[in-house]
Amino acid sequence: MMMKHLFPFIQTSSLMALSALLCCCSPSEESYNYQLDLPEASLLPAEIVLKELKPARSFAMEADQEGKLDAYHERLISSFETAGTADVTITPSIPSLAEMSEKHPALLRQYLACHPGWWLHSVGHQEFAIKRWLTWGTWEKSRNGYLSSFGGKYPEKFQFRTCIGLSGSPMLRKVQKLTAGQSASVRLTDGNHLYESQVSWGEAGSVVELFEQSEAQERRLTKAAIRELEVEFSALMAAANDDGDMMKLLPPHAINPREEGDAPTRLEITGSAGRYRVHLWGNPGELGHYYLKAFEISEGTQLSTRNLELANSEIAGWSTDTTAMFHSSFEAGIYEGKPGKHYGARIEVWFVPDSGSEERKVLTENWRLEGYEAIGR
Repeated sequence: MMMKHLFPFIQTSSLMALSALLCCCSPSEESYNYQLDLPEASLLPAEIVLKELKPARSFAMEADQEGKLDAYHERLISSFETAGTADVTITPSIPSLAEMSEKHPALLRQYLACHPGWWLHSVGHQEFAIKRWLTWGTWEKSRNGYLSSFGGKYPEKFQFRTCIGLSGSPMLRKVQKLTAGQSASVRLTDGNHLYESQVSWGEAGSVVELFEQSEAQERRLTKAAIRELEVEFSALMAAANDDGDMMKLLPPHAINPREEGDAPTRLEITGSAGRYRVHLWGNPGELGHYYLKAFEISEGTQLSTRNLELANSEIAGWSTDTTAMFHSSFEAGIYEGKPGKHYGARIEVWFVPDSGSEERKVLTENWRLEGYEAIGR
């Protein structure tokens, strides 16, 4: 399932490669023309209407959840209510995930792509799903998917990540490999002055990988994650055996209904000074990913071509219901222009099918963007 726009030599077990792939805030010399003198937006003809950048918090998906984590991570954090012991034994077992991976792999991938609490993405030839968390009404993730707290907000300091490798490989190299269903003692090391563990095990064609740093030796977050993942995938397995409708398991606002007359794809952009977050709502009807092309309007100069091609590795949500729209978001850098100067850009949204069929343009809009300003300049 390699995306045609990703470097073919990326090693899937390397977090360094993942970080480099996703980092859109440090352009290379070859990928952009710094301080390219673009015509100012104010000089464009009046008939060219430009959409404006939005504040970063404009797209809360669940406004009534402000300040709260999602149910999965709330239950993990609640494990801190019990004092940790010195027992480092866990039993890695998520049989419902093994059953889904074996009997309904396509439905599993679709569920992970449509669920805003999961970030399903490709790294080279491999696919990984990493848990997002709900904060201030928006599903978020850090660059590598770690939920962290090193004081103040939660009862204890911790760092945690939930990852599923759908291609049969873990993301981290130095994981302790366990066997599903067999109890084992977890190997602990020091990380951020906390007890650290990195474990993985196979569930049929998938690999579960849990990273934990916490104050006690007992792997309370890891054990809670195993319990909660079994609950989640048991419900998915039940839906698969019933009517195959996994959409009913998605959280509120995961599906945005498309009203009559609405465009099939919607785009909003937040940020400034060449560093943007792209928000897309759409339903491509098949497995694949979006990417952007950008052109200065008056002269047609293509901007940050390679950076934009590589900016998004997320697999978009999709269904056969054309009235359903799913949200995707990713960081994107456009590094041309002079600091503080605005210019008009034609933004095109393209969809690349995983099937290998021809990519297609799904949206074109004109936007007022701001020239790139390097941090520290």
